[in-house]
Amino acid sequence: MRKLTIFSFLSLFLLVNICFILYIKKTTREIQSLDSTITPTTIIDNVNSLNSNVDKTDNTHQIIEPSEINKSLYHNNNNNENNNLNNNNLNENNFCNCIENGGKTILLFNKHYQITLQNAKKGGPFGELAVYLSVLKGLQYIYNNQNFNQNFKNKICHLDISYSESELKEKTLINLQNKIKKCTLQQLQKSNLSEQNIYHLLFIETYSFQDLLNNIFNIKDNSHIWHDHFSKFKCRYRILDFWGTPESQNHEKLNLKQYLIPYPNKYNQFIGYIVDKCFENENLFFYKKNLNKLNLENYFVENYFIEDKNLNKNLENKKLEFLIWGKELKYFHNQKVINFLKNLNSKFNNEITIYATVKDNLDHLPFIKNLGVLNKENWLKSLQKAHFVIGLGDPVIGPTAFDAISCGAIFLNPIFDQPRTLYGMNKELTLSNQHPYAEEFIGLPYVIPFRFEMNSLDEIFFSSFRNSGNDDEEKKKKAVLKEVLEGKRKLKGLILEDYTLGGVVKRLLGEVLPMSERICGK
Repeated sequence: MRKLTIFSFLSLFLLVNICFILYIKKTTREIQSLDSTITPTTIIDNVNSLNSNVDKTDNTHQIIEPSEINKSLYHNNNNNENNNLNNNNLNENNFCNCIENGGKTILLFNKHYQITLQNAKKGGPFGELAVYLSVLKGLQYIYNNQNFNQNFKNKICHLDISYSESELKEKTLINLQNKIKKCTLQQLQKSNLSEQNIYHLLFIETYSFQDLLNNIFNIKDNSHIWHDHFSKFKCRYRILDFWGTPESQNHEKLNLKQYLIPYPNKYNQFIGYIVDKCFENENLFFYKKNLNKLNLENYFVENYFIEDKNLNKNLENKKLEFLIWGKELKYFHNQKVINFLKNLNSKFNNEITIYATVKDNLDHLPFIKNLGVLNKENWLKSLQKAHFVIGLGDPVIGPTAFDAISCGAIFLNPIFDQPRTLYGMNKELTLSNQHPYAEEFIGLPYVIPFRFEMNSLDEIFFSSFRNSGNDDEEKKKKAVLKEVLEGKRKLKGLILEDYTLGGVVKRLLGEVLPMSERICGK
């Protein structure tokens, strides 16, 4: 009987231990899955990354799951409703209560939107527009999803979007002034607003800002309003600045953090922009959390290739496809570029297809198939099929490099003979290649630096591996690239977490909105 009791005790003890071990393993898997999920895990960073003025004991900085942010954009990617506010007017009581408790009234102004949009559709630059649209979507998301944001100081009580001076003066300003008039004096005093100073923050793209400074708002009796406003409340302006502004070019004496930029530097406020998801199937792409070079050390090489049967069926027995980045004919008249493209086609024994998207004819390069300027949908479809995207050296640091990589296309990144300084834009911004941010944030095998003078395929595609410093890492990245070149396989898309809607919203909530009081000295 005693032996039976001991046996029963040991059996129970063993069972408890097995259950405990299983529980630990389950918990570990859950933690690892959270840690390895390459989608944004929060909208607001941990407390240490928030502005020092934000109350660190505030429990309202709750964690937001990634699906709540990125799916709200991607599932409505081409939906016009995504550019509309759900409800631009809180009722009077809610609005006055919102601003009294520290909520924001915000204006987003872009006089050049239609011109820039039309130029982009015809092949013009898209970078400035990408930043503007991303901030627009970020602000709209915060406004339309107030429930997740319980911190009043980060709430948006009123959001105006205006595209012309006449609309702004004759309608937009008047509507908000009428709302503010209905708030009590005590509420207005706490909100730091008045009938003449109705916005806490004014987001303005660079060209509209220059127009403002050049008296674009000089309309009869109202001419003094904007000039007085800027001189008294310049701390409330946020400039959407694609190139960045160093202190030496900060002629308006703004706080340098008032300039919102697409790529981080040492002096301005990094805001980023939204890179469109190329594939709806989440098995065809992955997110990368940080802005360091890609590390394959903990991954199998096979994990980086698309295995979707339908997609592979379209790629089977096909040539390698190269797509050239550059919509203007002037980029194709550089003799080094011409020689490189001819050499590339020749070295592959004409077993590749090279596409361009130029609005003019490319008669001097007859082996290139010119698709003409493509709309956004067809451009993404071309990137989905392309194995490589070739940079021609210009335009520099545009969104195309990240777009290509999000579609699983390897970006061939030209190295400049001499570092290039953009004196007309930002004289402290010096570039050693066409897109140094793609090289720095992602690197091999998705970004391959090369020179137009390189002749052999080995030199073009593999010379950059020689100084990697990590043999195992180098072998894996080489193996990935060889699979693409020899097996004509397609890489999975890669999207940087900082370049999603979640990333933009995170910086708006965690940095831009909380920092407004500090910049204005309140």
